[in-house]
Amino acid sequence: MFDRTYIVPGRRSVHHSHDVRVTEKRAPTDESVRLLREMEAAANDRVLEAVRLTGNGFECVAQAMRDATTGDMILRAAFSLNGKKMTAEARGYNLRAYELVEKLVEAVAAKLAAEIVAAALRPLAAQLMRLR
Repeated sequence: MFDRTYIVPGRRSVHHSHDVRVTEKRAPTDESVRLLREMEAAANDRVLEAVRLTGNGFECVAQAMRDATTGDMILRAAFSLNGKKMTAEARGYNLRAYELVEKLVEAVAAKLAAEIVAAALRPLAAQLMRLR
């Protein structure tokens, strides 16, 4: 594969033939992605209890992490309202910290509003079913 001829002044030339085989060893793409997801899930489970926000009967755990595949910054909140557990997520690339926090606040607010309105309208739905 690699042939060389050494020319040395005052001596005879020497031809040298050398065979080198280069093999590339790397993890299969599917396997590496699966391992990455497993590591992210394990890290997510460990970090989930990182920051506790409590008050007004609202319990929330928030975490921040970076998605290794896309480079996005992810803020995730797991919270409970009246015993019902919910999650919300905000992600962004090249966002300032306060912009990402505002996105998370909007996501949590949307989930909470939907749950509160649904709880308020359930009796109305029951009344409508009786009227049929």
